[in-house]
Amino acid sequence: MEISRAVAAVGDAADRCARVDLDTVDPTELRHELSALRTGISRLEAQFARMTHAADRAGAHIGTGARDTAEWVGTQTGTSTAKNRAGADLGEAMAKSDALAAAVASGRISSDKANAAVGATGGLALDAELIEEITELPLHSVRPAAENWKARNHAEQEASRAERQRARRFLRLTSAADGMTRVDGLLDPESSAIVRTTLDSIMNESAFDDSGRRRDQRCADALAQLAKAASTGTIVGGRSNAKVLVTVPYETVTEGGPARGVTRAGPTIDADAVRQMACDAGIHRVITGPGSSPDQDRRSWTSDARTASSRRTCSWRSSCAISTAVGPDARSAPPGATRTTSPNGATTAAPTSPRALCSVTTTTR
Repeated sequence: MEISRAVAAVGDAADRCARVDLDTVDPTELRHELSALRTGISRLEAQFARMTHAADRAGAHIGTGARDTAEWVGTQTGTSTAKNRAGADLGEAMAKSDALAAAVASGRISSDKANAAVGATGGLALDAELIEEITELPLHSVRPAAENWKARNHAEQEASRAERQRARRFLRLTSAADGMTRVDGLLDPESSAIVRTTLDSIMNESAFDDSGRRRDQRCADALAQLAKAASTGTIVGGRSNAKVLVTVPYETVTEGGPARGVTRAGPTIDADAVRQMACDAGIHRVITGPGSSPDQDRRSWTSDARTASSRRTCSWRSSCAISTAVGPDARSAPPGATRTTSPNGATTAAPTSPRALCSVTTTTR
């Protein structure tokens, strides 16, 4: 098919949608068709990505004064250059991976999911394993899953990633003309988790003070409060309670596994950093079932879950304070190791296919 006819069909579809009297549509039908429309738009975004990448390869922007096709399209259409560049990156990734191209073009995964996976993996060719994994995941879980896939399959790149990210860390204070100061910076995932958690803890103390200040304003207040306390030698606020919660497969801590840790704030932390944090952390072990959600109402172990637990061993270190819910078959810690048992006991969602996870909680200092 000629590209002009294909693009014209998109315009025709938009015109037809515009002629629909939405006030006469049944809510159930509207809900169904709205979902179908959004999926169709996502499929079109995949084709936009293909075309943008093809235009880049052909040098279509040369002579226009634009640096790339995304910038030229943004200028011509009044759209975001950054979003257009994300489309070009997706198009390049689709050219590398038939599995990704088929999944996005068919609507099996959304273009947003695809963009998240492509951004997290740094332009690597995505395989069918990752596509299958992210198909049923919510959007916010795609990036951690993609980063774990990269850690498993490209360990040589993962090894230096944390060091490169820490090297890029910076904070810039710029004086404004009105006497204010603009703060700009970049933090690696581990530092970001600590900073976010600490500032959140301080902000929570004034969350209901009726001051009317927005969250970003209270964040600035928290940073100023923390800096002032540090300069006077009286750290207050969240210091005693600010904690970073990182969830990883049990093998990451005990067997040197490559899976990255997932934090509440979203960014993932490399496995080596998680193991280092675990030396000064409380570690809570939870067995989850196929739904990856522990059943909080069950306090007893099934025989299958107990067997699965007993097959796993703990590598105790005297410097680690470990709090685990490992059931009655757990090994005893050797002398010198600090070990407590969760007062709630072990939890399990299902006796089949259990998965062991660690929640590593470390207090900022």
